[in-house]
Amino acid sequence: MPHIALDNDLPGISGLTAHCPDTAAPLGDLANVLLRAPSSLSPGEGELIAAYVSQLNGTEFCSSSHGAFAAAQLAGGQELVGAVLADPGTAPVSGRLRALFLQPAAMGMLPGLRAATDPGARGGGYYGPLGATETRGSPGLVSPGRAARDPEVRRRLWEESERLTGVRHPF
Repeated sequence: MPHIALDNDLPGISGLTAHCPDTAAPLGDLANVLLRAPSSLSPGEGELIAAYVSQLNGTEFCSSSHGAFAAAQLAGGQELVGAVLADPGTAPVSGRLRALFLQPAAMGMLPGLRAATDPGARGGGYYGPLGATETRGSPGLVSPGRAARDPEVRRRLWEESERLTGVRHPF
């Protein structure tokens, strides 16, 4: 296991960031964007996700720290954090937030990988998790929702994608 001898007694990643501030600065900037920048998630929800991911990574200090920040910012407090860490599938969170917890990270890329490599892949659909509410499970062909089939919505999405990326595709 890698080890860096630190010249301080600070816990967790804070000791490493104090020891290597030039390396830590970009990581701190990234963390601030992920946890504090304007988002459709509240700061408490971002911290809750960070606590859950930290638990999956086996980093108890990080999970506890993010969990404490989440508990301080969310109405359910520590009880809500504990419920999510125990079983996000049954925790009292919104369906939108639950969807962010349900598919394990290791499964996240499988739908795209299958769509890119399956010789039987066809247009008019997309690959996603086949489990309940299409939030978990092995990838398979999933029917697009109503909005994805709406020609006006598709046109607006395409135009916005071109505007944001600056890339135009002549069709």
